[in-house]
Amino acid sequence: MKQMYTVFINDHLIKCTDLEENLQQDINQIELHQPSLNKITEFIEMALKETKQTYALILRGWDSKKLIPLLKDYYQFIIAAGGIVEFENKFLLIHRLKKWDLPKGKMEVGEDPQTCALREVEEECNVSELTVLSSLPSTFHIYKDRKGNIVLKETMWFSMQSKSKGKPKPQREEGIEEVKWMNKEEVKSLIPQTYASLKPLFYEISQ
Repeated sequence: MKQMYTVFINDHLIKCTDLEENLQQDINQIELHQPSLNKITEFIEMALKETKQTYALILRGWDSKKLIPLLKDYYQFIIAAGGIVEFENKFLLIHRLKKWDLPKGKMEVGEDPQTCALREVEEECNVSELTVLSSLPSTFHIYKDRKGNIVLKETMWFSMQSKSKGKPKPQREEGIEEVKWMNKEEVKSLIPQTYASLKPLFYEISQ
């Protein structure tokens, strides 16, 4: 089976796949059978402005491995890393900017992704005694930074376990309002309250 790549632009998405998609009924689907960089970037420009309707650009008959390198060459590219942290069958979530989120942050110069993910979890949540269990698939999203530049961000994820019995504490200087351990049912109930790019991760956690 071919691997599928999905890039999110707010609630919109670009997916490179030859599989049939069962998208939500309120998502407007656009199919391209001969994708070009120009058509893809036109969609991205539109998606960054569109707030009333949700669109999905489906790229057909195209080598899926081309999508991310193509966008990396065209836009500013940054790498972040984060953790899905488990402790006693509960998972660590943060609340920031009116959304439920996972601890993550940009990789520093000279830092490897795993070290970055561990550091971000410790800094944002005040949780220690962390062990990385495995790496998980990256997520990709596109946004405009404060200077108006379009940025492609890859977030590399790691499954982690904590043995810390201390109470987590939010890093308020990073805008984090709350840090909470949640069971699977609680995580599932928060899927509508997280970012589109994180909904698949929240769903996997809740299974």
